[in-house]
Amino acid sequence: MTLELTDVHVSFGNVRAVAGVSLTLASGSRMGIIGPNGSGKSTLINAISGIVRATGSIVIDGQRLRSGSPQGAAWRGISRTYQTPQTFTKLSVIENVMLAVRAAETRGPATWFQRGEYRRTVAALEFLTTVGLADLAEESAAILTYGQQQALALARALATGPKVLLLDEPAAGLNSAETEALSHTLQTVNDAGVSILLVEHKMDFVSALCPRVAVLAAGKLVADGPPAEVLSRPDVIDAYLGVPHHA
Repeated sequence: MTLELTDVHVSFGNVRAVAGVSLTLASGSRMGIIGPNGSGKSTLINAISGIVRATGSIVIDGQRLRSGSPQGAAWRGISRTYQTPQTFTKLSVIENVMLAVRAAETRGPATWFQRGEYRRTVAALEFLTTVGLADLAEESAAILTYGQQQALALARALATGPKVLLLDEPAAGLNSAETEALSHTLQTVNDAGVSILLVEHKMDFVSALCPRVAVLAAGKLVADGPPAEVLSRPDVIDAYLGVPHHA
């Protein structure tokens, strides 16, 4: 499912957080968005997922998304995670995922409503297996470590049946083993046909996972291409260091 952004702008009062970004995420691809703090990365993810209003065009498989409509984005197959994991700590791990399965059913064909609690539980357990949390399915979500909460958030996002998965700093706060496990999980998800667009600061993680990266600075797209090529560009170095680059 191809995602196309054309001249996307997001403003908060007189502050232009995203300034005319145009990008295409091809069906079944993986792409990273990088840039210094305040460059507009998370705002761009928020615009795609309908959390904030934007001008310009956001199109998925030829269908234009209505700005500021999270429900519309979800209906078209867009799911996301957040910088801070959204966890229902009073529920069990599997119940957290079952909520997402139930939400997905309300957007699907009427026959989905006949799955029942058992089939919903089986589906949730499959997603927990994908992210490595199956052994903790019956435990309270309150006992999870930060890394496990991130994995749970990913399981919930997958449970909605996305065609495009948006990830906002999924590796933040993870140790090296957790980061490696996340990379493996995302490759598996992508191999299953889900397109991935992620915002991240860990360059090694992004470079290893994403064949293509886009760089934002002050809300504008300054580079787009293979990681090794992009990260060697003087304007990208300038954006990160905040000082002029001299050859």
